Amino acid sequence: MQRYFIFIDETGNNDQEQFFGLGCLLIPIDKMGEYHEFLKQKYGQVYNKVKERGDHLKETLQGDSLIDFLKGQRGSYEMKFKNINTNTQEAYEWLISQYFKFDKAKFCCLVIDKKNNPTPTGMSHFDAYINQLVMLVKNNIEDEPFVVLPDDISVPVGKNYESELISKLTTRHKRNCFGVHRLESHSSLFLQMVDILTGAVVYEFKNGEKIPKKSISQKIKNKLEVSNFKQSFTKNIPNYFSVWIYKNGK
Repeated sequence: MQRYFIFIDETGNNDQEQFFGLGCLLIPIDKMGEYHEFLKQKYGQVYNKVKERGDHLKETLQGDSLIDFLKGQRGSYEMKFKNINTNTQEAYEWLISQYFKFDKAKFCCLVIDKKNNPTPTGMSHFDAYINQLVMLVKNNIEDEPFVVLPDDISVPVGKNYESELISKLTTRHKRNCFGVHRLESHSSLFLQMVDILTGAVVYEFKNGEKIPKKSISQKIKNKLEVSNFKQSFTKNIPNYFSVWIYKNGK
C-alpha cells in the first residue's frame, strides 16, 4: 500500500480576489528523497537567475529605487507563481517539464468562484476552508495512509488548525490520516511547487495577461493535453492532475 505526504497551499485568500484556489501535492513517502533532490537542483537554477538580475539592478538603481529594491530582497527567495517573470520564465518552464516526469506525484486543485459561491451564512472563513480541504483530500485519495503538511495560515482565536483538520480527516478516512503539521513555505520546496501549480491553474480564471505567467499555465496544459483549466477534469498521464471547479455546493 502506498503512503503519502500531502503538501497543501492556497491562493486568493484576499477579500478583493474573486477566485480561491486550494492545491494539494501528494508525494509517495518512498519518493521524497528523489523528488526533493530534483527540486533542490531546480531551486538553485531559478535562484541563480534571480541573483544575476538582482546584482545587475544593484549596480544600476540609485536613490529611493535602490532602497525599495533592497527592502524587497529581505528573506529567503521562494519559488512562487507570483515570482515568475521574463528573467525566470525559462527556468520555471524547465521545472514544469521535469515535474511531469515524476509519474508517482499527484496534484489536485479546487477552484471556487467566491462571488457565486460565498461562504455560507454563519460559517467562518476558517471553517469553510477546513471543509473544503477535507472535501479535496477525500476526493483524491482512497485508503492510503497519509500525513498532511499545509502551509501555515492565520487561525482564529479559540481554534486549533491541527486538531480541527485531523478530527475531520480521521472521521472521513477511517483513521488513515496519521498527522497534520503546518510548515512555513520558505522551508519546503514541495510547498513552493504546490504554489506554482495552483497559481498556474487559478491564473487562467483571473484572465491574467502577463506573458511569463501565461507561458507556465500553457506549459502545464500542453503536458496534460487540455485546452483550458476552466473545466473540471482528471488526467492520469503523464501523472495524476485533477482540477475541480466548485459549483452550487457540488
